[in-house]
Amino acid sequence: MIKKAFDENGIKFAFPTVQVAGERDPVEVAAAQHGLSLTKPEAA
Repeated sequence: MIKKAFDENGIKFAFPTVQVAGERDPVEVAAAQHGLSLTKPEAA
């Protein structure tokens, strides 16, 4: 009920984020982006 009330009022829950820094090797960037895509919450 709380989530529904929040959704109806445009209030979003926070979720953990990850920042990856380092060399700009395209293979490393692609691997980091893929890893992050696995952590995104599912759309309701």
